[in-house]
Amino acid sequence: MMQSGKTSTTTASTWSRTVTATTNERFAPQTATGNLDLSSDISEFIVGTCGKSQTPILQGLPNCKVRNTGTYDILGLTLHSGSYDWEFVPVSGGTFQDVGSRSCH
Repeated sequence: MMQSGKTSTTTASTWSRTVTATTNERFAPQTATGNLDLSSDISEFIVGTCGKSQTPILQGLPNCKVRNTGTYDILGLTLHSGSYDWEFVPVSGGTFQDVGSRSCH
């Protein structure tokens, strides 16, 4: 499990980052124009780090896999040489979680 706070760690083969998030979305792989592209390795993460208040997402966008505006959380990202991992961890009392990994080149 990732730890809270804003931290970065770099090793020869990985890079990790954690940030406190108030609003976030994760999208399926897509083209630069927003079309679904399952052959792509890269997912898009939108993370609001404004801190004090949560901003509602008024309209869902295509290819959104998960969205959170009701739980403060920590986003942890770890980049490996051929993959990446993500983990949204709720702060104490929160319920939202999203964990996964994808290969990439």
